[in-house]
Amino acid sequence: MNNRIFSEEEMLHLSSLSAVKKVTSKQIQYTTEFKEQAVRESSAGKFAKQIFIEAGFDVSIFAPGYCKGLIKQWKRKLRRGGDEALQPKTKGRPKKDVSKELSHEELLLKLAYLEEENRLLKKYQALGYI
Repeated sequence: MNNRIFSEEEMLHLSSLSAVKKVTSKQIQYTTEFKEQAVRESSAGKFAKQIFIEAGFDVSIFAPGYCKGLIKQWKRKLRRGGDEALQPKTKGRPKKDVSKELSHEELLLKLAYLEEENRLLKKYQALGYI
């Protein structure tokens, strides 16, 4: 993990690289394409530092072992989760699944079911079960 803060100049340089999706003062988000390419090249025997240098990074801004550790982490993710493991994770609530929209008839059936359920609950409450 790289615990340093990137300067404005470093952030500008990093954001100009095609391997970088997003950069903040504390974090770099790499593109999925770069992650996949880095894993392929590393598996073919290329050194991690060399992969980052060829992608345009100034590796002196990283902690020792950062490049190697990051590629190792990506390899592990690929082994465990397959091709989709390197995709960025979405944050927040999942989006509503449009395919689960109910038709008019299904809505009427659901309404009738809920009305009947409500009627029974009122009956049980009047009898003292609830």
